[in-house]
Amino acid sequence: MIGAVATLLVLLASPEPVPDELLKKLADRDARLTRLYKEGAVTMTSRVEELDKGGKVQHTQTVVLRLTQKDGKPHGEVVRASRDGQDVTEEERKTQAEKQARADEDPKGKKDGRMSMTLPFDAATQPKYQFQLLGPDAKNPSLSRIGFGPRGKPDKDIWAGEAVVDPSSGEVKWMKQRPSDLPAFVDRLEMVFEFGASTSEGPAISTLQMEGEGGLPFFKKKFRVMTTFSDYGPK
Repeated sequence: MIGAVATLLVLLASPEPVPDELLKKLADRDARLTRLYKEGAVTMTSRVEELDKGGKVQHTQTVVLRLTQKDGKPHGEVVRASRDGQDVTEEERKTQAEKQARADEDPKGKKDGRMSMTLPFDAATQPKYQFQLLGPDAKNPSLSRIGFGPRGKPDKDIWAGEAVVDPSSGEVKWMKQRPSDLPAFVDRLEMVFEFGASTSEGPAISTLQMEGEGGLPFFKKKFRVMTTFSDYGPK
């Protein structure tokens, strides 16, 4: 009985703030990964599934991109692409070239797609967030669970979710997040990251699973995306 009460008190206890020392480790590790994403290269393989209301797959598209930097800007080379089993590599290369041309014409520069995956632990971004320790990870008690969300008003560019981190190194092992305020025409969006890729800067993103739903009234769509990141290295 005493043990049960003690367990209940632990569950009801308010989450603790994340120590500054751990936040610094997370920021340092994030900076190293950001440099890796910006200065290196990676192969990104994405499978996009469009679903009907019942969750049945209607259309599937697979694209393999080699992402690098060219003249200081992100550059994606289409290795191959298919749609519903048909090869559309040349069509996708044309689409990618048009996107690249528009980005090159933008004087402010387009955001790197990889950088849109920057974690909330970035040193410049941390002040926008509130972090809480949620206890040890159930699968590995040496790892810690951290909850995060907007410090102030929810915003479509500020995420809410949970991460599993190594408190000794600041490495992120797993993360689940969603926009704290959904963008226009988006009803649901959720991302799950796995950090299992071995790189010179430590574990990097290996997989990204994304599910969502949105669109104009009467034209809403559900989608599911599975992306793998491989062959990290110099550009």
